[in-house]
Amino acid sequence: MIFQVDNGMWELPGGTLEPGERYMEALRREVMEELGGELQSYAIIGQFNCESSSASPFKPHIPHPRFVRVMGYGQVKLVGKPLNPADGEQVVAVEVVGIDEAIRRFESVGRSDLAELYRLADVIRKQTEVHHFGNRI
Repeated sequence: MIFQVDNGMWELPGGTLEPGERYMEALRREVMEELGGELQSYAIIGQFNCESSSASPFKPHIPHPRFVRVMGYGQVKLVGKPLNPADGEQVVAVEVVGIDEAIRRFESVGRSDLAELYRLADVIRKQTEVHHFGNRI
């Protein structure tokens, strides 16, 4: 599942923590705001350390210039329209597409970083499914 914002870019759900918010609470909130969806399941596949090139933080309470991004994959049930809060990205389209189409769209807007993350998550998801299936036999 991917979404498009008003500048034409395709994106993945995600965002920043609000004060006192935990990661999974933030992810559930972001999925509802950006997709109009309810998070059904989520598996963390890793995290990486980042450094912002901005002079100031996006929001005053978040770490700056160094911060951590948590990455994963999950299942989302669409239940409504994106909420499009005034201080967030303005979502114009939400689409359920296959992995190859998602990668193509990310690459078409110059987001090879997201395309590679999608590829990685798909490989890990498939390996995990094979492992879990093997344990059920």
